[in-house]
Amino acid sequence: FGRLDIEGDDGNWFSDGEITSAGRRAIPQLEANDVWIHLASPSESLFSEMLTLASKPFIVSGDFSITPAMAGPINEKGVILAVTMDPADVEACLSDLDGLKLQLGDTDNLALSVTTDRGMEEAKTALYLGLIERGWEHLEIAGSRRAGGGISGGNMRVFSGAAGMMRRR
Repeated sequence: FGRLDIEGDDGNWFSDGEITSAGRRAIPQLEANDVWIHLASPSESLFSEMLTLASKPFIVSGDFSITPAMAGPINEKGVILAVTMDPADVEACLSDLDGLKLQLGDTDNLALSVTTDRGMEEAKTALYLGLIERGWEHLEIAGSRRAGGGISGGNMRVFSGAAGMMRRR
């Protein structure tokens, strides 16, 4: 697999916060070749346009917002929203996660994007207990060993193909 990180304009596929005609042709080719598309801090219009064009999941991180109209396509396409986890500001992460859970109706699209490992041990406990206090279930946070899931990385299974694999008997 590969990954294409998109932050700002590249002058070819993305320009002025929009997907160019060359980009519209490239996206299906990237998806067909298992190249994950990662939008870093996309504008609302770029994010919306990508939701319209993409047929496979992609990743969104950094500063972004979603509208009520975007929630359905995000869920349908399995788009992963990487929420910033700064160990020095656990409360901001808690607030962002809770807000996105409310907007999306569940947590299977959410993952954490950790800014640093400094202070992470204490922050993990604060994050976990903060989410539990807000009514989150353990499986929404940590997932399960067999089924994956959870904001701590298991939701990224959508990109490994594991989410759609069938077991052989």
